[in-house]
Amino acid sequence: KVEIDLSEDLPAVLCQPGRLNQVFMNIITNAAQSMEGQDMEDNTVFIQTARTESIGQDWVEVRIKDHGVGMSETVKSQIFDPFFTTKPVGEGTGLGLSIVMGILSDHNAEVEVESSEGVGTEFIIRFPL
Repeated sequence: KVEIDLSEDLPAVLCQPGRLNQVFMNIITNAAQSMEGQDMEDNTVFIQTARTESIGQDWVEVRIKDHGVGMSETVKSQIFDPFFTTKPVGEGTGLGLSIVMGILSDHNAEVEVESSEGVGTEFIIRFPL
């Protein structure tokens, strides 16, 4: 299940839409996969957008949150490394989040990842205005 809370009055972000589609699909797919096979009441991916300000800079913020298995600090520190994966052999290449980071860097975006084992993960992506 996907629950969406999109801000109504966001300004346009200069971007390459096809590449950002790849970013969001990768993160949302990973979120959904993190909840597969879990005996949980809430297998929902939450997506929220908002306009924020930080250190004198305006941003469009996208949050993607799940209640999946979460990550340890050790795993979290490696998720953007090429070929790093926690998936079984044959189920993941370990390139998805590495590609995501490259695309977001090309868009001058900031990425923050909050995660706790057994609680879930939230990706917070900010695009400068």
